[in-house]
Amino acid sequence: MDLLFPPVAVEGSFIANSVYYGIKEDAGANPGVTNCGFSGNGAGDYYDEFEELIPIWRLNQLGTNRGNY
Repeated sequence: MDLLFPPVAVEGSFIANSVYYGIKEDAGANPGVTNCGFSGNGAGDYYDEFEELIPIWRLNQLGTNRGNY
């Protein structure tokens, strides 16, 4: 899922088996991601525009993100 500006909210989703990233931020996107599960995404589960590939525990520390696993 490639997210672009403006920011969106992703809630209660299970993102699995993507060829590349589970979620990838681009062009100033800053989505609020809450209570989402990630599994088996080829290049990684979450790509932050500024920090690059980050683990889910780090995602939960940024902004309004919480409850992700």
